[in-house]
Order: sequence, then C-alpha cells, then structure tokens
Amino acid sequence: MDLGSQQGAEKNALETEKLLLEKQLLQRQLSKQGVVLSWVPAITVPLLGVIVALLVGFLQWHQGADNQTNERFDKALSRLASQRPEERITGIFGLDLFLGESNELLQKQALVFLVNALSLEADERVRGAMLEVLADLPTGRPSQEALNAGLRVAIERNRSLANLAAREWHGRILKQKKQTLAKFNMPWLDLNGIGDEIPAHTLAALSTERYLSLLDAEHGPFEMLDPAQEVPLTGLMEAIQTLIARGATSTDFKGIYCDACKFNAGKSLDGADFKGASLRYADFAHMSLRRTSFVGASLDGANFFDADLTGADLSVFSDYEVFTGRVFSFPKFECAKLGGADLSGQPLVSFLKRFNTYSLSPYQIALPSMTSVQLDGSTKLDNFSIIIELGITDDYLKVHKVAPEAKFLMETRSSPTIHNPLTNGSEMSADFARSPGSTDKYKWTFAAAAWVLGNKDDLKSLANEAFMLRGHIDQPALRVLPLYSQFIDAVSSLSIPNSTLGKLAQERSDKSAERWAEIKNSLSCNSKEGPFDLLVEIPG
Repeated sequence: MDLGSQQGAEKNALETEKLLLEKQLLQRQLSKQGVVLSWVPAITVPLLGVIVALLVGFLQWHQGADNQTNERFDKALSRLASQRPEERITGIFGLDLFLGESNELLQKQALVFLVNALSLEADERVRGAMLEVLADLPTGRPSQEALNAGLRVAIERNRSLANLAAREWHGRILKQKKQTLAKFNMPWLDLNGIGDEIPAHTLAALSTERYLSLLDAEHGPFEMLDPAQEVPLTGLMEAIQTLIARGATSTDFKGIYCDACKFNAGKSLDGADFKGASLRYADFAHMSLRRTSFVGASLDGANFFDADLTGADLSVFSDYEVFTGRVFSFPKFECAKLGGADLSGQPLVSFLKRFNTYSLSPYQIALPSMTSVQLDGSTKLDNFSIIIELGITDDYLKVHKVAPEAKFLMETRSSPTIHNPLTNGSEMSADFARSPGSTDKYKWTFAAAAWVLGNKDDLKSLANEAFMLRGHIDQPALRVLPLYSQFIDAVSSLSIPNSTLGKLAQERSDKSAERWAEIKNSLSCNSKEGPFDLLVEIPG
C-alpha cells in the first residue's frame, strides 16, 4: 500500500472512531445517569437551607435536563445541515438517539427532520445512513403518531419530487436528443432555434442510423434522472416502504413514485388513494385493499396476487401511455377478489409483431393469468385495452427500409403511427422504446399503442390477424364480464385462413383451453405467488 492510500485509510478509520465516540457521548449525555451526575454538585448546600435547596435544585434539575436535551437536539440538527457528509452522518446518529427516547414530541420531531433531510440528500453514503436508522428503529419506538407523521412527510416530499421529474420528463428527452443532433455536425441546423419538438424536416433529413441514435434518448419519466433528483427520490421511496413495514399508516398516496415498493410488509390499505402514482412492480400480494383507488396509476407488473380489491377503482386514464419504462408487463390479479371493482381500461391482451433477421418467432400473444380471480355482476369493465406492439431490429431495418412495417421509422417520424394488425387498416399513435443489444442484429425498436375496445362497433372492427387470439383469450373466469365475453365470441366468429400461418395459429389455439385448465388446477392462492402471464409464440 502506498503512503497516500495508507494515510487515507487511517483518516477514514479515525473519522469512523470519532463518529462512534460522539454517538457514545450523546448517549451518555442523554441518559438518566448523565443528567443525574450533572445535578449532584448543585445540591451541596448548607444544612440549614436544605429544604429550600432541595426544592430549587429539583426545579433546576428539570430545567437543566431540558436545556441539555434541547442543546443536544439543536446540535444534531446543525450537524445534519452541514456541508460535510461526515458531519451530516454525525447529525443522523444524534437524531437516532431521540427516536428511542420516551419523549414522544422529540421522537416525532427527530423523525420528521430526518425524513425532510432525506428529501434533500444527494450523497448516497449519507442517504444509506439515514435509511439504516429507519430500518433499525427500536421495537415500540417511536410512537404511532411519530411514525405516521414521518410517513406523511415522506409521501409529501416524494410526491413533490415525482411531480417535478414527470414535468421535466419530455424536456430531458429533448435535451438528450439535441445533444445527439449536435454530434451529427449538420451546419444548417440551428439547435438553439428548436422549441418543444424537433422539426419534422430535421427528422426526415436523418439517415436511418442517425434516427435510431436519436430514439435512444427515449425513456420513462423516472429513468435517467440526475443524481441530485434520483438519490433523494429513491431514498424517500425506500423510507415509505420501511415506515409502512414498521406500522406507519396513511391513506393519501396520490402521485407518489414507489416502483417495486413492498407495501405488503405493512397493514391494510383499505380506502387508500394511489391516484396517478407510479407503482410499477410494486407488491400488494395478499393485502386488504378494499375500496382503494388506483385511478390512472402506472401498474405495469404490480403484484395483486390474492389481494382483496373489493370495490377498488383500478380504472385507467384515456391517455394511457404504454411505455413509461423499458418493458411492458401486465398487473398481476390472479386469485384477487374483484367484486365491485372497476377494471375499465385495464390491458387484458398484448399482441406483439416482431421483424428480425434471426429465428425469433414473429408473433407473441400475452395474457395475464386470471383463472382464479373472484368476479361478480358488480365488477365493472366499461372498456379494456389490447396492447399492440411492433418490434423491428436495426439489422432488419437496414435490409427492409421500404417495407410497410418500417413506415413508422421511415415515413411518419414527426407523428409516429403504427398499423393495427387486428383490424383492416386502422392507424394508431405510438410510443417508443429502444432495447439495447450487443450488435444491430439484437438491437430493437419497439412502438406500442393501447387499442381501447368499449362497444359492439369496436368488436365489429376485429379482422385481419385477430383470428390468432382465438382460444388464448378464453379464460372462463372472465366470462362473467359482459364486454369481455362479447370479445371472446367476436374473435371466435372470425374465420381462420387456409394458410400455413392459419394452421399454426389453430394448433396453438386448440391447446390454450388445456393450458388454462392446467394453470388453474396447479394454482394455490395461499402460496407466496402464482403464475402470472401466458405467453404464446406463433411462428410465421
């Protein structure tokens, strides 16, 4: 080890030892023994004045203890506000001591200050210390009121940062695209003159390779954040799930960012409001969520396995964006109680058409497993969506630039649309996602749109390749929903073409009823989790 490394290691060791000593000092000063020792000299008085001295000493003891506590608290807060990470960690240790004290007011103040500081903390090491304190809260401390107050602040700060990130989302994409355009060295292009959108003529002038490079900037609202935003936002996300696991409760979760949060470590969330929240891959398995609102929330991959969603509102906004992240996945409703729930707008089918130069099947149909969901006549489904996805590899695009499937990348760049393969020619506005790969052969561009079906006219428009859905969509449990039952019948009425594709599709369709039965028979709703999606690959 060189001299510089040795000195650095020694410095870190000394700083760690200093932090531990300071924590021990604070513990001693806040302990009853420490306070009593500071009081003893005050009672050494003449015997004749012992009664008065005892009374005065007793009052001074209380005042001195309060002053000492306030000084310690103020000192911890001062350190928490320091510019130096080491000082802030010391402040965290100081507040940690108050979380275990009997004074409920100080418990509450300490937790609220700690969570507030977390919302501003951009240093991952300091954030880790804060989260460690929350994870190690002593049993029974702090009080329920303090826990609820801490959770309330964490939610409010999280919501504020999440709203900011969402508002700046398209601006971040545009900024990255401008940086990409700057690398192309186009003398005629005035980057400063570009407003909220890149002009259509600029997009049209780009080669295929350059346009694909531009699309690499596409990402979800909470991806590619600046560390100054990402560190506190993810810290608050972890704080929310940690406090819930410790018993904190709330009903207002509107607009929060809590992707992959484990809510099921806590209590019931009956009647809670998650309107507009980002809850991708969040875990609500086996929870009571009666009358809970998830209106307009991002629920891709969210786990509601065996959850009680009686009377819950799971309806989706009409401007549903498919790609709020890199991959789309259905919410998991298997075994859930959905009596009286509103499922309007939920995606219930995914139809992916792929174009590539290797052996990957050109068609993939995906459906959420709902063989054992509990539905009844009060379950609402005014409409539902089919996710239509089109995927093209960079390698394929180089060879088939003028193919119809390449239209959205070659001809309609300023307002990309894709053809709906389940109808006779309708076009839909699409969202983009890019999937990285080691070579152009494995780099994908995906365009996707949510096709909403809500009445008989929509069902009458089913045509073209919609016959491939036959059998796969027929889950007996979903027949309770009138609209979905009509959808099954409409697809079943479509003729199957006498072609190689028609025969292959028929073979897989015939097996679907058997597969759904196998899933249902092997399923235990008491297990940790169950089967989620049925994927059907159809070769072309």
